[in-house]
Amino acid sequence: DSDGQGAAFADITYSFYPVFCDFFNIPRRILPLEDDFTLDLSKLTKMQAQGVIVANPNAPTGIGIGLSEMEKFIAENDRIVIVDEAYMPFFNESAVPLTKKYKNLLVVKTFSKGYSLAGLRCGYAIGDATLISGLERCRDSFNSYPVDRICQAVCAAAIADKDYYSQKNALVISERERLERELSARGFTVLPSKANFVFAKHADKGGKEIYSALRERGVLVRYFNKPRISDFCRITVGSAAENDALLTALDDFLK
Repeated sequence: DSDGQGAAFADITYSFYPVFCDFFNIPRRILPLEDDFTLDLSKLTKMQAQGVIVANPNAPTGIGIGLSEMEKFIAENDRIVIVDEAYMPFFNESAVPLTKKYKNLLVVKTFSKGYSLAGLRCGYAIGDATLISGLERCRDSFNSYPVDRICQAVCAAAIADKDYYSQKNALVISERERLERELSARGFTVLPSKANFVFAKHADKGGKEIYSALRERGVLVRYFNKPRISDFCRITVGSAAENDALLTALDDFLK
């Protein structure tokens, strides 16, 4: 960040972006999401920053950006564009093919979500050789989770088992759609999620109230005590039985 312009990203997104900026003394340029929690990429393009970061799908909203819209955004930027695709296994609009066309694009991925290997702390980046070379030069100084040989073997085996990967993620998507329908029928507004969770708020009950009530009934969801989203809860899409348990607990609370 030699020019001091820093990094630009949304106000409601992955919480570690500002943490990393503070840790490495990188100025932040924050763009508020729209009222419907979508990200206006045209506004992000106009922001003065050396690089931009877009989580796609976004967290905690779950809202995704289609590939054609993402490519238009990348093409309009001559700075580094980082697309964080942690939740892309549940959306299938990856920008990885665009890395061969745009030298300023870096796509980062993880085995934590779609492969259910969060405990391994393994991720990777795909981009032009120049960008990867820069990461190689500094990663040993900053990487808190070096990838050992056992981790590499496990991840390679996970990649090879394409059928299991596809079946499990298809099940998550199916259950996500069912959960959206069931929550809507119970008075929730549910944002259109492309992740393995839904972000929802109730018409009459506050987010903290719902979080506490579910916790008392043995169900854990995520509550954010932050501006604009304090009425929402982030609800992970579990198995059919787990989702049924959530709905039963909600029915008991809302009756």
